[in-house]
Amino acid sequence: MGYYNNLKKMREAQNLSQTQISKMAGIGLRTYQRYESGERLPDVITGLKIAKALDVDLKDIYTPLL
Repeated sequence: MGYYNNLKKMREAQNLSQTQISKMAGIGLRTYQRYESGERLPDVITGLKIAKALDVDLKDIYTPLL
């Protein structure tokens, strides 16, 4: 499992939509969708924004779920 599975699981655990997370992180919806689908890897700055929006540590986004 990759980082993108983490994003989806963390988002769904908080009952948030992709639109809500993208707005909270200040990134485009399609950009977020690409991160969550595994098409793209967020850079560290964007990862920090997403982590803040999800209220998690940055390492939680990039560490594969076991």
